[in-house]
Amino acid sequence: VLRSIGPSIHLATKRGLDCKNLELYFEILLSFSNRTEYPIQKGIGWAAKTITKFHPSIAIKYKKEIENSNQWFKRKINIGFALHAKRNKSKIH
Repeated sequence: VLRSIGPSIHLATKRGLDCKNLELYFEILLSFSNRTEYPIQKGIGWAAKTITKFHPSIAIKYKKEIENSNQWFKRKINIGFALHAKRNKSKIH
């Protein structure tokens, strides 16, 4: 059940949910950032990556909390930042 939170937040992010609600969802994802079960990591990580890709300011706001999370969560956030940079670079050309 916890894994299903990730895909739903991922989809809502891609469909343009507002930043205020996404920030609340990001806080929920952070609360699961120290879990060790692979299915939970996969779902939660997917949503965290997508939020960071489209709204990196949210992840930046929670930098301190991200630093205290498990390595897998930090890696997903970093992937989200990389995807954001790649996405914005392609818009310039």
